[in-house]
Amino acid sequence: MRHEQGPDTMMLAMAMTGLVVLQQAAAPAGPTFILGCEVAGKDGRPATVRTFRLGRYVFQEWKPGEREFGPNLCQSYACTADRKTLEGFISTASMTLTIRLDPPARQATWRTTGASGLDVTSGPCTIQREPAGGYKG
Repeated sequence: MRHEQGPDTMMLAMAMTGLVVLQQAAAPAGPTFILGCEVAGKDGRPATVRTFRLGRYVFQEWKPGEREFGPNLCQSYACTADRKTLEGFISTASMTLTIRLDPPARQATWRTTGASGLDVTSGPCTIQREPAGGYKG
């Protein structure tokens, strides 16, 4: 018995394959961590704490005004993950901010390269595993 596949069948198969790939990409693999990074101020102004969610291909910044995390920055900027390290990068034409986490060592850092204008260009971040009910700020 011979089965003919018309264009509709092929389109449906491709759409289903794409849906499975998107679902896998959207779901974070492994735990996520909440990092509090005290990023230096400019011109002697005090540092501000910027809060990030970092996981395997998950990199989001906390938006205090909305009381929620912003979009996944891994969809617009580079993110890397290996067995020991998670990194997220935010880049502009003149500067890059790198957030790096080594979960086994329980160490996290932030670093800027380029023309940040910050008084200090790197420092440590606090780490906590994301609570089961989600981060509430």
